[in-house]
Amino acid sequence: MGGAPSTQTGETRRRVAEDAGDPLEGLGERLAAQRRRVEEGLGEARAGTHAAGRELAQASRVQLERSPYWTLGAAFGLGWVLGGGLPAKTFTLAAGIGGRMLLSALVQDVLRPESPESDADG
Repeated sequence: MGGAPSTQTGETRRRVAEDAGDPLEGLGERLAAQRRRVEEGLGEARAGTHAAGRELAQASRVQLERSPYWTLGAAFGLGWVLGGGLPAKTFTLAAGIGGRMLLSALVQDVLRPESPESDADG
């Protein structure tokens, strides 16, 4: 009596597993495809980073030629802040004020009406 139900339950489990398919089947191929996608994404990110680095280097050279003392001061200040010379609360406060000033300047620039002199020149 106890042996028959176990056999049926075991048989049922086997059929369900066969119908569902093996979840590990094709796992290697799926992992290889995922790896290729990740490598492609990393390659694109690397190329973008290199391009941005080249642009930053070029802009730095131009700025250094135009205003060498300003560039030196900016580099020194940035190094000092990133090196921990500025307390976090002070940096947060300065960044907030600077952000507001930048936003204000952008809004004023966008909302500034066209001057009549520019229309007369046209």
